[in-house]
Amino acid sequence: MTRILLILTVLLVGGPALSAQRCGLTDTIQIGGFGATTVTLPIDGYLNDRLFATSQGLCGVSLYFQHSYVYDFTVTLRSPAGQEVTLVGPVNNQTRPPTTLGRWFVDFVRCSSPAAPDPGAPTRWNNNDAHNWPAFGVFRGDYYPASGCLEDFDQGNVNGDWRLTFDTDRTGQQGVLTYVILEFCDDRHQDGPCCAANAGELAPEPTDTLCAEPATFPLDLAPDLRYRVPRPDAAEYGYTWLIARNDSVLLEQANPDLAGLPAGDYEVCGLSYRLGELPQLPLDGSFGVDALRQNLAGSNPVLCADLTPVCRTYRLSPRPDTTFLDVVRCVGD
Repeated sequence: MTRILLILTVLLVGGPALSAQRCGLTDTIQIGGFGATTVTLPIDGYLNDRLFATSQGLCGVSLYFQHSYVYDFTVTLRSPAGQEVTLVGPVNNQTRPPTTLGRWFVDFVRCSSPAAPDPGAPTRWNNNDAHNWPAFGVFRGDYYPASGCLEDFDQGNVNGDWRLTFDTDRTGQQGVLTYVILEFCDDRHQDGPCCAANAGELAPEPTDTLCAEPATFPLDLAPDLRYRVPRPDAAEYGYTWLIARNDSVLLEQANPDLAGLPAGDYEVCGLSYRLGELPQLPLDGSFGVDALRQNLAGSNPVLCADLTPVCRTYRLSPRPDTTFLDVVRCVGD
């Protein structure tokens, strides 16, 4: 059975209005300080559209989020047919330690599949459980929904508007959704496989200037990469670096080094790519950095890949000509 992921990527703080894209919604959802925030996930193009079919159904949901007081926080998923399952809940209405800057990278699985909760947590999400989530923690467990099962989505269509409702029931507490994945059991789609490449982010730095054709100039950029969500699976995705000269992408290097390169303005960008597809990337100067980034985000990219939003910049200046001076020295000087 083929499974492909519908991935909704959240990067920047914004509102709940999301643009419809199959493989990524690049809006961040800020979870309000009190009350409900509902987000519509428009889904279309799935070939097996019958949610009630034996071979179809919702096989998994992943939520990556932060919340300052998760015990009074609920998350409910609603199908196009109106069926609902509560993933996170219920409201606890007690005073417990805050979960400030806690990060949940959790998966919700079918009740017929094994769960693998974080140490001390129950297999079925339960805010009334005695388990306390420590502040500043990072959690990666697999859970059954707080109420119901994913198997309960057995009516209507896959294609249509799915809705996630985030409800904070304690004044002054809030959170941020950073990633959502819906995994359909038969996820064959008219547009083919979904691309989950993620290059991470590089912080901008001032342009570094040096003379052209340096004997060696290795760039140790990997430690500077930052991810807001877990990195792509290394069994499916690789990582490399692209070097553009005067806004023409010309080189790909696993360990970037500007040694021997002529004078010019250079950009070095991180590239996450699906294994086996890197040879499809043209390195003939036909792409500038921004043009390549737009291509990869479009509906017909040259390969499944993602480029860092910000690249590091370097200027290799021409070496000055040698200057010869005629010096006349008089005896006795």
